[in-house]
Amino acid sequence: MLWADLSLQLMENLPNIIPLQLKWLGASDRLIGFVKDSLQAILTLCYVPVIGMQSDRHRGPLGRRRPFLLWCSIPVCLFLVCLGFAERSRAPCKPF
Repeated sequence: MLWADLSLQLMENLPNIIPLQLKWLGASDRLIGFVKDSLQAILTLCYVPVIGMQSDRHRGPLGRRRPFLLWCSIPVCLFLVCLGFAERSRAPCKPF
């Protein structure tokens, strides 16, 4: 459960990290706004009801919620590590 909490805490900080990474790569403000706000809302709208329904109906040895937390934590941690290794352009970036 602590790994899931760590992943959740890191995901809450992604809206602060991803715009900087995209700005360093030269992305437009429109793309940064879409990725930061709209994409997150669209994915939440699509996946939360499906995962919620499946976790309510799941009967396994680890319980109802724990398998979903464990399986979601692995890709989140992997992508956060990959985000840390993303190449930063050499062009200076103006702060927001």
